[in-house]
Amino acid sequence: YIGWKLYSAPVFPVSTRKLGDFNFKRHYGAEVKEIKRSGQSIVGNLENEYLREGDTLVVMADDSL
Repeated sequence: YIGWKLYSAPVFPVSTRKLGDFNFKRHYGAEVKEIKRSGQSIVGNLENEYLREGDTLVVMADDSL
């Protein structure tokens, strides 16, 4: 089963790290499809997007995540 899951960014400062730095696909087997931030949806060029406290990640993953 592959489905969509929502994860909130942790409360520690992450603004110095890009989403691509976390390599979700390799570490978690999940692909980030969207970042929700302050009521806005970010879907393009996600690898170069800096994560911010309170971001919600929309990921595609199987049940093992």
